Parts: sequence; C-alpha cells; structure tokens
Amino acid sequence: DKKKKEKYIANKARAYFENKLNLIIEGLSKKRTSKNYDKIHERISRLKEKYSSVSQYYTINIEHNKIVEKISYTINEEKLSKAFSGSYFIRTNRTDLDEQNIKEIYTLLLQIENSFRTLKSQLSLRPNFHQKQERIEAHIFLTTLAYRILNSIAYKLKNKNINKSWKTINLELSTHTVNTLSMNSKDKKIYITACSVPESTHLEIYSALGLNPLPITRKKIIV
Repeated sequence: DKKKKEKYIANKARAYFENKLNLIIEGLSKKRTSKNYDKIHERISRLKEKYSSVSQYYTINIEHNKIVEKISYTINEEKLSKAFSGSYFIRTNRTDLDEQNIKEIYTLLLQIENSFRTLKSQLSLRPNFHQKQERIEAHIFLTTLAYRILNSIAYKLKNKNINKSWKTINLELSTHTVNTLSMNSKDKKIYITACSVPESTHLEIYSALGLNPLPITRKKIIV
C-alpha cells in the first residue's frame, strides 16, 4: 500500500531529523559545545538539507545574541500528512486521453527514465573511455545486454513479491562471497575454497530466482 509505505518513510526521516536536532539543542547545555550562532546555524542548515523531505515542514526558531541561548521548533502536521498521503496528481495537456491512458503513459515514462538512469549509473554506460568505434559499440551492446538480464531478474523477483531496486539487491548479495584461503605446509601450498553461509536475505532472493544458495562445494587443493 503506497500510503503506508510513504507514511513509514516520513516517520523514519522525521525521527532521524528530530533526533539530530535535539542533539544540537542538548549541546547548548554542555560546556565544551560551541554556541556560536553562525556555527549552530550552519549545523542546522546542513541538517535541513540532508532531511529536506521533512525539514521543510518544520519552523525552527533560534534565540541568540551572537551566542545561541535557545532553540525551539514546531511542525506543520497537516502539511506533512498531505505530502506523504500516497496521493499524486498528473498534469497533462493531452485532453484526448482518458484517465487510464494518462496513467499508463506516465508509468511508461517513469520506466524509461529509470532505464536510462540504471544504464548510466549502475551498469556504467557512461563514461565510455573507449576510442575505437568497434569498442565503443561493444561497450554499448554489453551494457544493453546486461540491462536485459537485469530486467529479467527484476521480473522474476516481482512475481515473488520482491520489489527491490537492483542497487539494493546488488548490495545485499555482495555480502555472500566465495573465499579462498591459502596456507603453507612444509614444501607445499594448500588452497581451500568455500562459499560463505547465506543469510535470510540471500536465501529469499535465490529462492525467488530458483538458484542454488551454495553454488560451489568446499574444495581443497594441494600444490
């Protein structure tokens, strides 16, 4: 449910923002904490920028005479609630389209934008450091091929109710590794290769894709 998801995101951002803001306020009662107005104002500005999604609904009052004496804040609950209500308005000049067509086109445009964003960032379409034409074309081809595979993975996961971005999936799976340990034994060298134990997040993804969570068995090689 979009409304519940947005409310969760808002509450999480709000909790982080207020926690950091309260730490600044608590610092005013500590001896070694700077109470210089410019420095305090800069800290609050950086904090507001970091949590801009919710900070815009806060009114922060700083009482000072170059030295900050008091900080207080209020929040516009009504505006914050509306901003994260899960409701969206699509504006268009296409009066020939009905509501369903407008929604479908908008969704398609979002998918296209996300495709280009993925190609350029996560799949490294740009920058292209090649100079020869055939290598440039090969780079583009491999990137689009990788995107096709990525889309196939996302489709399978979505069918299993796993709606995670490729960035999140990649980050979660990066902790499941194959490791090789080498050691010396007299005049020989021993190599032991094993797969780390998969966690619950790994197992969920592997199961949805029909993959073996332990792709290799433990191997020992003596040379």
